Amino acid sequence: MAIATGLLTLVGVPGNGNSDGTDLVDQCMSEHGMSRPAERRDVAAGRVLFRACESPPPPGAASDGYTEITVASGPGPGQSEAEGMTVADVFTTSCRDIEVKYLFDNMGTFVTEQPVLLSKGEVRRVEGGSVWSANSEREDALYMPGRDESIVMSAGRYQLDSARCVE
Repeated sequence: MAIATGLLTLVGVPGNGNSDGTDLVDQCMSEHGMSRPAERRDVAAGRVLFRACESPPPPGAASDGYTEITVASGPGPGQSEAEGMTVADVFTTSCRDIEVKYLFDNMGTFVTEQPVLLSKGEVRRVEGGSVWSANSEREDALYMPGRDESIVMSAGRYQLDSARCVE
């Protein structure tokens, strides 16, 4: 009997907090009306919502593991697609760090780009994830992230694929 009890403690019993985290994720999904652990919703033109339930919760997530990242796309500082940076994606979340993935349209074939890692307050380029620097005071003022925001500069040939909170 003691061996069986010990094994149940090691393996985990659903609902007792000793499992691999699936119970916590299931609870979180139920509480937030989600059908999958990670969801993407295109809520309006230029606006996307990424929601997830994770165990253990990443830094900045709710105690139940719920995270939410909203993205608002607007014009970037670039004047032409050849120049690039014609799109500014503003990510808003309570998470400390996020990983963002884009697809690049290469003559009708979408190729996955390297993930861009962002911390709150950063502005980065989608190409290589390098830090973006403003060319003028006007640009600096226009593309200054607010509280809980980060920005990725891209161009029309890039399509936002996913965003998630990371440790």
